[in-house]
Amino acid sequence: MGWLERLCLASVRAAGHHIELYTTDVGALRGEGLADAVFDVRDVMDVGSAERLYLDGGHLPLFSDIVRLRLQKLGRGMWADCDCLFLSPVAIKSPVILGWYPTGRAGNSVIYLEPDSALLEDYYAAVTKVPLDVPWATRRVRLWRRLEALVGQTLPSNPGRMAIGPRALTYFVEKHGMTEALLPASVFYPVAQADCIELVNPDDRAVREMLRDDSLMIHAWHTNLHNAGALRDLPPTTSLLGQYYKKLC
Repeated sequence: MGWLERLCLASVRAAGHHIELYTTDVGALRGEGLADAVFDVRDVMDVGSAERLYLDGGHLPLFSDIVRLRLQKLGRGMWADCDCLFLSPVAIKSPVILGWYPTGRAGNSVIYLEPDSALLEDYYAAVTKVPLDVPWATRRVRLWRRLEALVGQTLPSNPGRMAIGPRALTYFVEKHGMTEALLPASVFYPVAQADCIELVNPDDRAVREMLRDDSLMIHAWHTNLHNAGALRDLPPTTSLLGQYYKKLC
């Protein structure tokens, strides 16, 4: 847990939400006091399940994209990544809570689907199929994955190309005719991935102009900030994230 995760979890608590953390290091996180409850994520997975297979095989992106769906099937509430900064409570009463990324794909950083949702059932069944098939991917990736399966390679050689997250979610949202149910990008993703460095800019004017009246949270794009070296130290105190860190942490 770095400063960004601590800040985002503090923002969830400040918004008045109950927080459950799922981890493989329960002992360490229970002592941190960051959540109302900490669970061993392995306890929500069936023995031999696809998500357990990917976790044990070290394919963490595939595991992460699947386990959030597993938690939806178990009725554990809305999923939010730990790099989501809550600006306001999410008081949306709907059987579907999903938002568009600025790129035009369905975002999977924030997900709520009812356990009996046909979209959830279809999506989960597809991404937990072993060996994995990827009808939502590019033609080249589909052919490569089929060749791997034909030679008995259960786990994909390049998990990142399987695109079981936003690309696959968009495929199933469109398949089930639910594009109109998704919230605009301004609600959960007002700061685009390409602009996330503005979150730690000492001059916060540019990023504040990205926010809208309906913005409930900011997805901070942890990987991009990490790759830019922006997470090594605390954010500048005058940056947007720095101001929230001073306020909440």
